[in-house]
Amino acid sequence: ARQVAATPAATAVTFAGGALSYADLDRRAARIAGGLTARGVAAGDLVGVLLDRGPDLVAALLGVWRVGAAFVPLDPAHPAGRLADMLSDVRAGLVIADRAVDLGVPVATVAELDRAAGTDPTGPAGKVDPDLPAYVIFTSGSTGRPKGVLTSHRNLWAYLHPWATDLATRGAGGAPLFSSPAVDFSMTVLWGPLCTGRVLALAPADLELADLGGWLAAAGPFGVVSLTPAHLQLLDEQLGAAAGAAVAGVYLVGGEALPTELAARWSTALGAGGLINEYGPTEITVANCAFALPPGDPDGRIPIGRPLPGTTAYVLDSRLQPVPAGVPGEIWVGGPGVALGYAGRPGLTADRFRPDPFGPPGARLYRTGDLGRWLPDGVLDCLGRADDQVKIRGHRIELGEIRAVLVAAGARDAAVLVRAGRLVAWVVGDVAPDELREQCRRRLPAPMIPAAFVPVDALPITPNGKLDRLALPDPDSAAGAASAPPVGAAERLVAGVWTRRLGVEIGRDDDFFDRGGDSLRAVGVIGELRAAGYAVSVRDLFARRTVRALAAGLDPG
Repeated sequence: ARQVAATPAATAVTFAGGALSYADLDRRAARIAGGLTARGVAAGDLVGVLLDRGPDLVAALLGVWRVGAAFVPLDPAHPAGRLADMLSDVRAGLVIADRAVDLGVPVATVAELDRAAGTDPTGPAGKVDPDLPAYVIFTSGSTGRPKGVLTSHRNLWAYLHPWATDLATRGAGGAPLFSSPAVDFSMTVLWGPLCTGRVLALAPADLELADLGGWLAAAGPFGVVSLTPAHLQLLDEQLGAAAGAAVAGVYLVGGEALPTELAARWSTALGAGGLINEYGPTEITVANCAFALPPGDPDGRIPIGRPLPGTTAYVLDSRLQPVPAGVPGEIWVGGPGVALGYAGRPGLTADRFRPDPFGPPGARLYRTGDLGRWLPDGVLDCLGRADDQVKIRGHRIELGEIRAVLVAAGARDAAVLVRAGRLVAWVVGDVAPDELREQCRRRLPAPMIPAAFVPVDALPITPNGKLDRLALPDPDSAAGAASAPPVGAAERLVAGVWTRRLGVEIGRDDDFFDRGGDSLRAVGVIGELRAAGYAVSVRDLFARRTVRALAAGLDPG
């Protein structure tokens, strides 16, 4: 409201085919709020939002806040069954969507909410209790179901001010949103610009990652681009660090470890303060620590830095006592960003969120499950996980959730691990890999679907009764030899690109995804084929999954 009053005519949001001023955005949000109120939504309620990137998405999020409710961002790319599970867990009473979908709760479109607003287009605009939930973002759950993190307005503001709002004003100002709001790092670019009178640039809903660099270059320059190391790797291939430096003043990278060679190129091109490694689980509200890389080659692994203003971080032993610098321990984080807890999971909340023995009365710490150590200069170094949680392309994944889906699909037992940067499932039982893959597609988002399913008679066990990871068969050997060799120049080109990207020999009837491909590797394949002069998209690869089929449909650009 303050920004609307200060700069009503300034551009707030740009999108494919248009733009909204701050006053326009406020009016849209007010109508949606009026429609929600007419449908009985009130302060403290939870409302699902299933919308593609576009002006209605931002207006809907603000409209939900305007009535004092919290939004549950839902990724349209996720299976409907998974979305229904999420809504059931948080007991959301309504979903704002732009499509007909059965999620077990009432669904309303923005147009329907406009009509419900009737003659009261302004909607409520009272002051929201800062301790009410602002949103719920789901993370993978080790028990087989995702868990929703309840984040309050106070938590969010503690992150936005001054950290994210300062970043949004760097360089030319503003930020792009090309990810789903269902991932927490999107909160940086959603609200940082809008709190400071800058522009939020929405990528087209159908933007392919293969075109990300081109879109950013055309839509920028920006104050900050928030992304994962996997996204940065794509930009490195599509733009290069020198051209990328003209796109944004700051690249804020988080979600997984930042490769040192990639960091060296981009920190050199961006200069001091241009590349920032950000760390923090969803439960701490986006981030807790940050490290601005100096230009040049990093000296070893890139640390996660120092706590952001107002936050705390501790490295504790098993008795919850601080350990000396250089000694590994578990990372616990605190401050006003510590979320309210897990929706509907009081036991899990009590286990992971604890009273802060080092802070003021009422303060809490969150147990991250990450191992770390303090370096001599007071910078925090993350050493990995203390459990089976992994990060794939910025997505937090509990391997137990994938195993639970495989067992539910008929496997007698299963183990899921990361090998060479991809998820691999070793499965006991007679269920065909195609059936397992289909069941995973119905219940899991794409980053959680194993790239390979390896049948085994039994899982190898150590003398101590634990999974013997080293004795599991190599997934590439278990997959068998490639099919018949490619025929013709086009097939040989495609097979050669796949072989380089997947690291296994490829035949003409091999399925890209059965041989270990995923959406990110698909982007690399498309980039190489386009460089060779062919007009092809990631969607083409998903539709024509064998060498023979993709090569037959290649058109010169």
